[in-house]
Amino acid sequence: MLKKSVILIPTIETPNQVCDFVWQTSRVLSNHGNYVYILSFEHASSLKEILSGTFNKKKFKFISTKHNINYLKPIYLIPFRRFNFITHINQLIYFLILQLILKIKHFSTKKYLHWMFFPHLGFLFKTKIFFWETTYDIIDFYTFPDSKQNKKIEQGKKILLNKSDHLFAISHSLKKYCQTLTTKKISIVPQGFSHHIFERKLEKLFIKISKNKPIIGFVGQLNERLDFQLLIKLISENQDWNFIFVGPKDLQKNLSTKKIKNLINSLLSLGGVTWVDQVPKKQIPSLINQFDVCIIPYDISHDFNHYCYPMKLFEYFYLGKPIISTPIKELELTKFKNLIKISNTAQGWENHISDLLSKPWPKKYQLQQRQLAVDNSWTNKIEAISQIIDGKI
Repeated sequence: MLKKSVILIPTIETPNQVCDFVWQTSRVLSNHGNYVYILSFEHASSLKEILSGTFNKKKFKFISTKHNINYLKPIYLIPFRRFNFITHINQLIYFLILQLILKIKHFSTKKYLHWMFFPHLGFLFKTKIFFWETTYDIIDFYTFPDSKQNKKIEQGKKILLNKSDHLFAISHSLKKYCQTLTTKKISIVPQGFSHHIFERKLEKLFIKISKNKPIIGFVGQLNERLDFQLLIKLISENQDWNFIFVGPKDLQKNLSTKKIKNLINSLLSLGGVTWVDQVPKKQIPSLINQFDVCIIPYDISHDFNHYCYPMKLFEYFYLGKPIISTPIKELELTKFKNLIKISNTAQGWENHISDLLSKPWPKKYQLQQRQLAVDNSWTNKIEAISQIIDGKI
């Protein structure tokens, strides 16, 4: 396991909304004695704002620490950041200066490592300081509906794939795609699963769920990723089942259209549908445990979904639940053949669900699911990456 290294993780998320894979990666790395810094460009401060705040006796915090993880707030030196090219220049300047500062602050440390997830920030590596290594942790097939923005993301992927020192992918499908863009070796590592939450004793569930009908459940954000056509048809024609959706509406201004908003509302207004907006993470296992069948209803006409590897899969697996999914490439692998039912039509889903509800889910499949979930823990993932970075594999 990596230890006593400086790890810098740039993110496109806001400091108070760091996504789960960034947080989990940071948590494991910091727990093993690394100096972890999360850099978000979403809430940067300009020199003008800093000076104005100083005159008004307002204190600016450029670094805050929580759970032994450091969160950085960038400083933009050049004004007029409303122009994109000025913003990029400011980000490049700050990124270069930051690397030097961290080198000085942790001078005796032997390893300095960028840990990259987002191709959106690939432009940062057009220039790179020699004593820093870069790891590209490929966890999703990022894309964008706007062609101009999508072109930038594709350029960012190519930069990271060819500038990074270490390349890792969490799935065979992601590796296969990314390998067409680089001659460098890409290693497959575990996906990342928060087993420490699921291995605890199930908590008492404070949300009332009616058990008068079979429960078909989904855990995740309600957004453009869902196959609304499939779901609305399936639910409308099967009122003898309860469908539960656990997760908030995720209406992003750059992705979610008015049409998507209306589709989400139409889905949640159907008879037989229960929506649980927010629930503490520690309650998620208890909720999933109530489901008779778990679903992953992603619209695979979008490349982002077609090449994804849903984290929720291992949450379902750990609790030994039968699963039905749309034809996501990674879930069609042979190792999942008996563990996941696949279909792309409402009729196919209806047939699979009816079959799964007609008999108990085999114990041998539950044991296989639990083992796959444990094998894909965050600790196992970071350990696998560490072994390769340290040259032990």
